[in-house]
Amino acid sequence: MVIRLIAIFLVAVLAAAGCAKEAPPTSVDEFVQDRVMLDATLARCDLERSDTFDDRNCVNARRAVERLWREQEELNADLLERESERKLQALREQREREDRLAEQRRLEEQQSEQQELYQGLDFTAAPETSPDTQDEQQTAPLPEDPEPDN
Repeated sequence: MVIRLIAIFLVAVLAAAGCAKEAPPTSVDEFVQDRVMLDATLARCDLERSDTFDDRNCVNARRAVERLWREQEELNADLLERESERKLQALREQREREDRLAEQRRLEEQQSEQQELYQGLDFTAAPETSPDTQDEQQTAPLPEDPEPDN
């Protein structure tokens, strides 16, 4: 009788286990948000590769990894773009500084050559004239050109 009860109990447990619903597979979004569960599922899938190839959890875990990889690649691309732009701007600024320094050196060399050539004389200043000389220059008639011979 005890054996009969145990047999009935085992049949009832097996029937209940067979009727129990399987847990739904974990979604890709759930894997993306829970990295520990993602890592555990991937480890299980890697260990039982042939048995879990079509397992819905393994498929979703692989898709989650792909999504995370794409998101990381987009972030990396943005960071690289900003870093590249920053470096280009620094190069432009350095080039502008170098150009200004080269122009300044050229002007200094030009002034030095003029100093040597003219021994310090300043030709940029306008000659001083007295007011009388200025009046004479303005009122003096211009010499007439002789008429050409025909």
